[in-house]
Amino acid sequence: MVRITSNTTVEAIGSFQQSSVIEKAISRMSRDISMTVETSSIPGVSIVIGKDDSLDSEQWTIDAVDVVSVKAGDELGAVYALLYISRETLGIKPLWFWNDQKFVKDKEKTVHFSHAESICCAYRFRGWFINDEVLFLGWRPYGSDTLSWEMAMEALLRLGGNIVIPGTDRDARRFAPLASSMGLWITHHHAEPLGAEMFSRAFPGKTPSFITHSELYRKLWREAVAKQKGMKIVWTLGFRGQGDKPFWDDDEAYDTDEKRAGLINRIIAEQAELVREYDPDAVFAYNIYSESVNFYRKGLLELPSGTIKLFADNGYGAMVTRRNGNDDPREISLPIPSDASSENGMYYHVSFYDLQAANHLTPTPVSYSFISSSLNSAYESGIRSMIMVNVSNVKPHLSAISLLADFWRNGRAEYLKSLRAYASLYFTDTPDDFISYTERYADASPAFGMHEDNKGGDQAFAYPVRMLATSWVKGEERSPDFSFILDAPLSEQMDYLQGMMERSHRLYSSLHEDMKNTSSLMISDLGAAVAWYVHASSAVLSFVDSYKLFSKGKILECFIALGDAASEYEKAIGSLRASASGKWEGFYSNDALTDTDSMAELMKSLMEWVRIIGDGPGFWKWHRYLTYSDEDKGVALITNYEKRMNAYDMYLKYIRMMKDRR
Repeated sequence: MVRITSNTTVEAIGSFQQSSVIEKAISRMSRDISMTVETSSIPGVSIVIGKDDSLDSEQWTIDAVDVVSVKAGDELGAVYALLYISRETLGIKPLWFWNDQKFVKDKEKTVHFSHAESICCAYRFRGWFINDEVLFLGWRPYGSDTLSWEMAMEALLRLGGNIVIPGTDRDARRFAPLASSMGLWITHHHAEPLGAEMFSRAFPGKTPSFITHSELYRKLWREAVAKQKGMKIVWTLGFRGQGDKPFWDDDEAYDTDEKRAGLINRIIAEQAELVREYDPDAVFAYNIYSESVNFYRKGLLELPSGTIKLFADNGYGAMVTRRNGNDDPREISLPIPSDASSENGMYYHVSFYDLQAANHLTPTPVSYSFISSSLNSAYESGIRSMIMVNVSNVKPHLSAISLLADFWRNGRAEYLKSLRAYASLYFTDTPDDFISYTERYADASPAFGMHEDNKGGDQAFAYPVRMLATSWVKGEERSPDFSFILDAPLSEQMDYLQGMMERSHRLYSSLHEDMKNTSSLMISDLGAAVAWYVHASSAVLSFVDSYKLFSKGKILECFIALGDAASEYEKAIGSLRASASGKWEGFYSNDALTDTDSMAELMKSLMEWVRIIGDGPGFWKWHRYLTYSDEDKGVALITNYEKRMNAYDMYLKYIRMMKDRR
């Protein structure tokens, strides 16, 4: 029987001896052993890693007799083999870091197999886009500003992934070397073709027009290609405007689809030629995203032979074009039948940031049943070469990430099977509860529109309120931005939001109460999200109440309702931050996109505005009424005995007094 002990050695032989990827993999394996095995004098087996040219890339075999002999077709195959040993023998789960797996050290670990070998995945390229990564920016696990990224990419490898977009903009260039050192392929954000620096950052003040500044664009592309020489790259071709928008927003000369697609075709042909100067066998991808779907379906795109076409979901799991403002064309984002056998891939979101209603802080609001159906339809349509999953900040999206990993291995999404496996692995005795709670969570999400994917995540509890608050203060008859949900007078928009939130608040509150009976799930990411939604939905309802009270001339009551809204937003983000202890401390500190903190501040600003209307110009009557005792508030020989409080502090003092009286 072969046993791993604290004295087990891990070494590379042959060409792998010179590999920094293998060196890093060995270091990871040694760490895994130290996490799971006690220090002792017991002899341990040697693990020897060598290259086998008869194996294809990513393939591996393990034979465990007198030694553990690992043979691999390439570096990444060896990485996977060591991670297999880590999982099957040491018991380290794929998402161990992200789900806080607890380790109990043994004196030795028995290798229960004599032979094992790799199994091919359904997709050639399988990876993550670590995107909108603002939570990573405020989090320093164990004092490190890079560990979060390394642990994300380690989890990707443990789930069988092989490619990554390692962040957005500057982060992508910063962490590409780390990803490469771990054996991963690199690819690029669709707004950053070839991984080049954004034009407007490199050349501030210059109009980002290819016709005007083509040589400057070429300079950025060439620099990017040269910098990535030696890395395994799937080169993203394309041309979009600055800030991830159509380039013709900055160049009015391109006023027809034919002109726009024509320029894209010229540019990507030039980009491909440039890359092939450095890498004759280069692999290319092009994102059929947003406006490109229209060009593709009209037959206007001309892509280099073999280019992987990446079709994107709309951010809510449906393989249709994304909503852009109030425009929701829902064009099918799948290969046309004649392309079904060509190189097709997908860019799929488990998290999305659309400044309207998507999820960023919390798990997807869309049901896993719908997601599975969408994925299976995509596979059947011919999307079988590449899958990139937008995982945002990883932690809030773990169960969806696990489902997508099962899909890219098998080519079939079976959500009940995946959820049960995920819950059994990380919450042991609660898979049925987890499945039930996950389904109830999706059902509780606010729904709008006729489509199953018209669901609201955490941004739906912030951005629509910002829209309506702005129109309220401006005195507009309706909120034009809210029209993606309802185009109607402001009072009707408020009614619609109230109806959405009343149902969600009731369902989230019921789910929250029931989850308290399952402590392991209550402290999971799902439990933390539900707690956020209970408070955030209450905040939205108080905001709507404040508007209606204001409309009736009940200005002081409006003021108090706004205070209730501010308080509930503070409780919402407070509940998330309270769930993040230990190494997670600070994880939610930089909630910069949904920005729950700013929602509380917005309510406080509205309180000051309402106070001007109802308590100005003296600003002492509400102070007396809300914060003085009954015997003092009616005697105004002196208007006020202390300096005027700000609106929210005055509200808080009033609430404390009301509680004391009860």
